[in-house]
Parts: sequence; C-alpha cells; structure tokens
Amino acid sequence: MKLFLNTTSPYARLVRIIAIEKGIESHIQLVWSDPWENEPKLLSFNPIGKVPTLITQEGTPIFETLLIVHYLNDCVPNNELIPSKAQAYHLIGHGLGLIDTAFALVSSRRFDHPNAKDTFLDKRRITALQRTLHQLEINAEQLLQPGRAKMGELAIAVAIDYIRFRLNEIDLDTLYPRLCLWQKTLLSRPSFQTTRGGY
Repeated sequence: MKLFLNTTSPYARLVRIIAIEKGIESHIQLVWSDPWENEPKLLSFNPIGKVPTLITQEGTPIFETLLIVHYLNDCVPNNELIPSKAQAYHLIGHGLGLIDTAFALVSSRRFDHPNAKDTFLDKRRITALQRTLHQLEINAEQLLQPGRAKMGELAIAVAIDYIRFRLNEIDLDTLYPRLCLWQKTLLSRPSFQTTRGGY
C-alpha cells in the first residue's frame, strides 16, 4: 500500500497512528506530498487533492480519513479499534470534529483573510473548539479511560496535539487539565512518538 501525506496534517497523522497500532505500518509506503501545490502524482489518484490518500494493494485510492482508518482497521483482525460502535463513533466524531474545525481555522488564517481572527467564521470556530473541549473536559472520567488506544480516543488525542501545535492562543493545559492529563497517557505510545513530524 501507499499513503500520500505531509508532515503536519493531523488527518495523515491519525491514519499513520492507526496503521502503527494495527501493526501494519511496514506494509505501507509513505509518499510525502504537498497538497497545496496540486502535485500531479497526488491528483492522478485523488482529483480533490487532499492528504491522506491511501492506495490499496489492489491499486484503489481511498481518500477520506474516516474511510481510510476503517479500511485499515478491517485489514487485519488483531487489535480491534472499534470495540463498541456507538461509543467509538461518538468519540471519533468529537476527534474529527475538533480536527476539522482547527484545520479550517488554520487554513483560513493562512490563505483567506489577512485579518481572519476578526471574522465571524473565525470566532465561531474558536467557540466551537472551546465548547467541544469543555464537554470532553467535564466528561473526561466517563468518556476517556487512561491509556485506552481505540480509534475514538486516538482521534481526540491527535486533535489536541494539533490544536496545541497550531493554535497556541488556546491554553489547553490551563483550561482543560483533565483532558490534557489523559492525553499524555497516549502521547508516550510509539505510534505518537513515531508520527510527531512537524509538531
């Protein structure tokens, strides 16, 4: 298999973490790519031009993060990463929602508007991030078990790391101490250490 990715994409990082947790990372060739440059090789597999893009052993491109991680989870039977569908999907929704919102913020500030921080959408996205992080913080003990490395928990941990990396205006450790303490139980895992990239 081949995986198109770049070093700072939280989506690509989540896919790599899933592959490592499943023990199949050695079967995936990493193809480093810059999706902002519309590279012909990436576009030939994914006309939308996004990373991550996974090329299966059969040569079929898969290019939505949630679909890729499901595919990788199903590739081998060991270490099932979605033990309880409803709860797992609940947490995956939180994790990918945080990533989507943070990524949209970063992209908007970089490309769309010189004063993006003053726009309605920027403020709305910041509020959405804070609201979601607060919900996870107050429900941390019920939702997030220390060291539990299933797909939903992995997605949330990647999201927190990305927010810390790109949006340091949000003081995560002060505002969400239980959530950050929980996240640290996952950051020491080899899958997170291996995929730090630009973080």
